[in-house]
Amino acid sequence: MKFKIKLYGEYWYKAPRVKVNIDDNTMWEGKVHRHLMWSGIVNQNSPNNTRVIEFEKEISDGEEIKLNIILEDKTDDQTVVEDGKTIKDQLLHIKSIEIDDIDIENLIWEAIYTPKNKPPQKKTTCLGINGTWCLTFKAPFYLWLLEKNTW
Repeated sequence: MKFKIKLYGEYWYKAPRVKVNIDDNTMWEGKVHRHLMWSGIVNQNSPNNTRVIEFEKEISDGEEIKLNIILEDKTDDQTVVEDGKTIKDQLLHIKSIEIDDIDIENLIWEAIYTPKNKPPQKKTTCLGINGTWCLTFKAPFYLWLLEKNTW
């Protein structure tokens, strides 16, 4: 299977540190670099703001797969709050995911984000606390895709 993941970060000082794995096998790890001054508005469509991660992984039919995107190493000082309002932060956004050259589009919302020391969240692609965003699917991917889509 081929994977293509597009991420972008919002940060004012320290780039988000990310690990991408398949069933606990690390496929990529590093920082989503692009120094952005925090303004609350980021042009996510700019190619300079997007990190593209591509890799291949052999997966057997019938196997359940967990694609994990993990935000790690964010410290408390990366979030600055004044008068109850966040004025600076470090955030990781999942822009899109392609599997075998197919953009999973709305199925990205099937994932569960489990921030550290917080309850799991559904329907999010913005990671602001260290934790794991996990999309679970089955191989063959095309059958899972057909089962989940309601065209």
